[in-house]
Amino acid sequence: MLNFSTLTLSKLKSMYDMPVIPTNGELKSYLKKAIRSLESEPASYRPQDKAGRPGSLLYFTDDLPTVIVPDLHARADFLMAVLSMTVSSSILPETKTAYYSLMRPQQRTTVFEALQRKQIRVICLGDALHAESRQRDRWLRAYAGFLQGQKTNASMVEEMQEGLSLILMICALKSAFPEHFHFLKGNHENILNQVSNGNHSFKKFASEGEMVFEFMKQVYGNGTLQLYDTFEKSLPLLVQTPWYLASHAEPARIFTRTEIINAYQEEDVIFGLTWTANDQADSGNVPAMLKDLIPDNPHARWFAGHRPVLEGKYNLRAHDLFVQLHNPSEMNVAIIPGKAKPFDLQTQILSVAQWAPDSQGGER
Repeated sequence: MLNFSTLTLSKLKSMYDMPVIPTNGELKSYLKKAIRSLESEPASYRPQDKAGRPGSLLYFTDDLPTVIVPDLHARADFLMAVLSMTVSSSILPETKTAYYSLMRPQQRTTVFEALQRKQIRVICLGDALHAESRQRDRWLRAYAGFLQGQKTNASMVEEMQEGLSLILMICALKSAFPEHFHFLKGNHENILNQVSNGNHSFKKFASEGEMVFEFMKQVYGNGTLQLYDTFEKSLPLLVQTPWYLASHAEPARIFTRTEIINAYQEEDVIFGLTWTANDQADSGNVPAMLKDLIPDNPHARWFAGHRPVLEGKYNLRAHDLFVQLHNPSEMNVAIIPGKAKPFDLQTQILSVAQWAPDSQGGER
């Protein structure tokens, strides 16, 4: 039985350092724990859908600071850097713990330590698997082998070792800190490579969606595949607070709060919050939804990943209210202090690369 109540940064680092892919037993155990956490999230912050299950909306009203993390794409080092990043204790809410009382006001603490003390929230915007352009040549080598019937060739094993080590970390964090660590569904959360249920099959440099599906089926079997699919279909789609909204992608149309909560009965809502390309949606969708869901804060913004930022730390769209964070060449995150004031995107969006366990962008 896995016990994540004593999860440490060194235990997460051991997952990152895994020299081989997880065993079938390991992967199933981690997925089951994460699913249990996702399926038991309380209605106080994850309102139930019409089927009586935790819906697709996360709704927070507290003043906890938040770290928003864009697309990870098999970069376990990116997640390690986020957790190892230090923040000033002055932005964290006070607690009555003896440890905190000994801290000087401007002393710095890691995000992981703040998670342990329930002083911070981490929101990941989806897309755990598929290394994409960072490993374009590896995908091409894996594809050449795949076309020859080699579904578990060396390049594919290397790709999946990176991706699945990240999945173990995500599952462990969700199990250890269910109210404070969250991972949203992105368009790459489609392990079955479905063209249904709001999903679309994926291919970019190779036939990534099909290749991952066939690898998982051959190495782990249908039971683990279905368990992984259950994990993906338990993930939320949108975060709402008094200061911001966050999702994987730009909304394809104006969605109501009820539609978002019941997204897993509404395929177009899933597709419309995970697949929207630039200029595919009306620029009025974001301001309309911000006004509807956060009517009392004129400074509210919407944060998302999905479409790449090719230069700089972020892109602005939808009348400058929609902030895209995903620069695949960098490790940028947004720090939201949890206070109703205008965002300073130049200072609140920053790189965590200096805290990464290596300097190769995750290539081990």
